[in-house]
Amino acid sequence: MTVGTEDDTLQTPQPILAAALRCLADAPRLPTLDWGTPLKQILKLSTCLASDQSSTPMVKSGSSAASVKDDATASSSSSEVSLGAACLMLALRHGSVVSHGLGELLDQLLSQQQFAQLPLQLQQMLLIGLPEALQSLSSQRSAAVTGTLSTLCTLRSSSNSKPEQSSDLSAAAWTGLARYMYSIQEPGSASDSPPATVTEAVYEAVWQLLKQLPLPPFLPPGQRLTPPSTDLNSALSGILAGARAIADQGKLPPVGQVSNLSQQIGHQEGQREREALLQRTWGAACTCLQMMPKDKVRTSELNFLSLDFGCQNRS
Repeated sequence: MTVGTEDDTLQTPQPILAAALRCLADAPRLPTLDWGTPLKQILKLSTCLASDQSSTPMVKSGSSAASVKDDATASSSSSEVSLGAACLMLALRHGSVVSHGLGELLDQLLSQQQFAQLPLQLQQMLLIGLPEALQSLSSQRSAAVTGTLSTLCTLRSSSNSKPEQSSDLSAAAWTGLARYMYSIQEPGSASDSPPATVTEAVYEAVWQLLKQLPLPPFLPPGQRLTPPSTDLNSALSGILAGARAIADQGKLPPVGQVSNLSQQIGHQEGQREREALLQRTWGAACTCLQMMPKDKVRTSELNFLSLDFGCQNRS
């Protein structure tokens, strides 16, 4: 796969380019080519487009021109995130094949400096796709990247600094860790097990992230936390859907035009979303603790966990 000049690549509409990359990601295998270089170029061009738009002349807020500009910016932002998500899906799906050159790209994106520059949705994708990313890296780099998970969860995206972002990243990291622990316990995985240093780093990351967990959610009697999906597509379904719907956020009416009832409904929906996020986070965390080998369990750090949440170790 080759990409021509930057002008040639810019002539391809981003939605079409993203759709093509998603098709390639779903392919069972790719031709033996250097895929990392063109994907880096596509991601770079998308970032350049965003910076070019931010340098356009200022338009007075509240004017019709400002409204048009806001809609165009939101639409472009949605296309860029969708394109970036397609690039990441291709890298995660096929990165374990060394000849494709995708491991270097994933390694670069998981560095703290580069990670902080990504939109929130792409950060979540990288964390949820942790098992696939680690398969693409050397054992030394896999252990090093895993050791930074607790730090990555506290980084603010340069394009999205909402207060809830750390909670979103924490849920994604716990999902990625749970998926990894599922993968090493699957039948037949022993023949292709990851290096012990990587697995040890994953166990350590569990205990580091456990220190950052908020208080557990309230659950009615008889209700249990749900473990995360082990399938990459299923685990990313909400993220990928959101990446293609960001433009809708730019079409909401101004705050002054929202009725009190609408504000109340929006507040209630936001509260439900936060509660659901907390349940997903704890569901993934408890899954990790359940699958932790008995000799790796730190009993002193589990004293605050209620057995009603199913967090007790079963090994």
